Amino acid sequence: MSETSLYINLNGEFIQQNEPVFTSQNRAFRYGDALFETIRIINGKPFNLTAHFERLKKGLQLLGFEKTPNFTFRYLAEQIQETINKNNINQGGRMRLTIFRNDGGNYIPQTNSKSFLIEVFPLSNNLFSLNENGLKIDVCKKFTLPKSLFQGIKTANALPFVLAGIDANKQNLDNLILLNHNNRLCEAISSNLFLFKNNTLYTPSLDEGCVAGTMRKKILEIAQNMGMTVFECTLVQGNLQQVDEIWLSNAINGIQWVKEIPGKDYGNFYAQKIIDELNKSITD
Repeated sequence: MSETSLYINLNGEFIQQNEPVFTSQNRAFRYGDALFETIRIINGKPFNLTAHFERLKKGLQLLGFEKTPNFTFRYLAEQIQETINKNNINQGGRMRLTIFRNDGGNYIPQTNSKSFLIEVFPLSNNLFSLNENGLKIDVCKKFTLPKSLFQGIKTANALPFVLAGIDANKQNLDNLILLNHNNRLCEAISSNLFLFKNNTLYTPSLDEGCVAGTMRKKILEIAQNMGMTVFECTLVQGNLQQVDEIWLSNAINGIQWVKEIPGKDYGNFYAQKIIDELNKSITD
């Protein structure tokens, strides 16, 4: 199915993807007044959905969305599966779930009621696979991430990551590592960050301001089950030169391995082991 013939789900109603659904009064468009989750589809079903809902619940509470009896996570899960089925995605895919405050008001909303939009897209791979060519990345030098009330969740305001993406393109890089307000390693564009050396895995703690990635959580579990020592800690730029492998993780790609940061090359032996264990956990 081509993307032009896909269906989206707006509050339980299926609409062809290329049809208009919002007006200029939409609060996600006007103020970024929304949350979103990007979810991998495997074997025609949403993967790791409980972890996504746990993060979404925190975001809904933080943004003060109204609780309604008919808007439950069970109902949302049913709508997600119906949207996948409607689009005939029986194997791999990706999905974006957006929840936004309904129209009305300026900075002060007229309502705290909410709506949802579900979009799905097929992927050629059903399971996770490690990128064949390692990424070439660097550290973002133009700005740092500010300390934020919204750290850890995914809001519709992603301007720092957009600007970092523009900067990466200008430098012909695949990604950039973003520093937090203390100039410590935080995360990459749409990815959590992992450093590996001597059977030990390091990742910035959530206190450093990174997104509480669902794949981050899964990788930490797998690494511990494999007998790796795991540290959620503070990391600085100098640590990038001291490790053997660097990985970027997110819900769609699983893990991507980094081949090069200026002045240092990296391998991918253990990144592949993590991917293998991740896929094994799905197929077992």
